[in-house]
Amino acid sequence: MERGVVKCRKTLAILTPDYVKSEWFEIENLTRAVLGPANRDLRLFPLLRKDCEKPLGIAALTHIDFKETANLDMAWRQLLTALGAPPELPQAPEPEHPSWHLVHPYPMPPNFTGRVSERGTLTRWLNEDKEHPLLVLRALGGFGKSALTWHWLTHDVEATKWPKVLWWSFYEGDAIFDQIVVAALRYLYGKKIEGEKLSPLEALVALLNTMQQPGVLFRPSS
Repeated sequence: MERGVVKCRKTLAILTPDYVKSEWFEIENLTRAVLGPANRDLRLFPLLRKDCEKPLGIAALTHIDFKETANLDMAWRQLLTALGAPPELPQAPEPEHPSWHLVHPYPMPPNFTGRVSERGTLTRWLNEDKEHPLLVLRALGGFGKSALTWHWLTHDVEATKWPKVLWWSFYEGDAIFDQIVVAALRYLYGKKIEGEKLSPLEALVALLNTMQQPGVLFRPSS
């Protein structure tokens, strides 16, 4: 056992009352404490299988909840990520509103919480601020602009009031400006207009005029 603890790059401790009381746990815990009491090299991963009184050296570490009542999908994602596997992003949900044109759905993380104040600001702008038809969310990459606006769009925006919604991301390989103008005109006008036959200026003017119509929400992201 001592050789295993020393040689193994990673050790999973399955915490149960019987295991914590056993002599094997005392030996493993003592060996681990000598090798790295603070677990800075992340060699030990406590997995809580059943509620038990954890010794101080283990209790100080963050455990992964594998109890029967836990979210096992989340637990496996946490464990695999901690072991070095790249995190798996959830599949982007399909649009719930058939009339919305969400070209590049945002793959939301499963743990999005909060941002209530920011969502309220967006809702007040959308429903009450008639003087400012354009709102720019500006921050460095990674601050959560897209996650915030996607969550707000899919949870707070009323589809009956806003039947025309276009979501577009410039992070995608095909997302260049000329294409978004043409795609937007196709979506908003249907077969009444062919964006490819318009000059760039004519297409842009047509899009700006259409965006002034009530019930149209246009959201590009970059």
